[in-house]
Amino acid sequence: MFQQTVWIARHGNRIDFVNPEWFNTAERPYDPHLSDDGVIQAKQLANRLVGENITQIFSSPFLRTVQTANEVAEVLDLPIKLDWGLCEWLNPEWMPAMPECDSLATKLGN
Repeated sequence: MFQQTVWIARHGNRIDFVNPEWFNTAERPYDPHLSDDGVIQAKQLANRLVGENITQIFSSPFLRTVQTANEVAEVLDLPIKLDWGLCEWLNPEWMPAMPECDSLATKLGN
């Protein structure tokens, strides 16, 4: 019998949780990036997952989740696969617009 482990992780802390006023002036208020401590959390997650035989990384298209996944991907030397089914953007009552994925690589510094 084939056994497979699936790891599920939440994104690191969001900038709008650290600075609620960020929302009022943000270019994309419904897609906050990671806060400084959120980046640290993402790096800690990456270090925790070393040696766990992870072969794939899936992420929702939210910037904060891609930033979190990117920290893991860099440490594990794996690509990130965006999955639109992993986010609230598919519910128009929650999100007024779809993400701007073309800008994700720019925001990640790639």
